[in-house]
Amino acid sequence: IRSRFAGGTAPVATLNGTLCAMTRTIIMILENHQLADGSVRVPAALRPFLGGRETLTPVRSTQ
Repeated sequence: IRSRFAGGTAPVATLNGTLCAMTRTIIMILENHQLADGSVRVPAALRPFLGGRETLTPVRSTQ
């Protein structure tokens, strides 16, 4: 989302994912990118925001 300012246009921040249903977005990523071992393959577009990580691995409880 971009907004017009005196110096031109600039991206604006949204608070709490205002323009998308965050819960549904997270569920969609999990449904479409989960691997057989329970880990999740991070979509390429999101990797820069997760430090370049390619997969997210679940933490298993020892209890």
